[in-house]
Amino acid sequence: MKKAFILIIEIAILYLILRSAFVQYMLTDVHKTLSDWMTEISQVHHRQTLEQLRGNMSGFTQQFSEAQLDYFNKVTYSPDQVLRFHDLYCVKKDKNPFIYGDSLKHFCSQIEQLKSRL
Repeated sequence: MKKAFILIIEIAILYLILRSAFVQYMLTDVHKTLSDWMTEISQVHHRQTLEQLRGNMSGFTQQFSEAQLDYFNKVTYSPDQVLRFHDLYCVKKDKNPFIYGDSLKHFCSQIEQLKSRL
């Protein structure tokens, strides 16, 4: 009986400590940090794929003007942007004022190859 009473007291004390403002702040901070780490870890694969896509296009991007290069960097910033570009300009064949001709064909083929990893 004495052990059960002590256990109940310990649980009550632990509950009160964990409900304190300082501990809540600390737990929130730990949660945010862990959440940020998990987000970073999940995005590593996408960043590597985007870097590979940029590397595969390096022969064409050397010939780009500054405006074309800025546009290319915006498109390859996120997987969503790349997939949107692919849908609009590779699948639906919409006209793109920045990337066209052989550059567009090569870019579309590179996206198609890496599409499953985006």
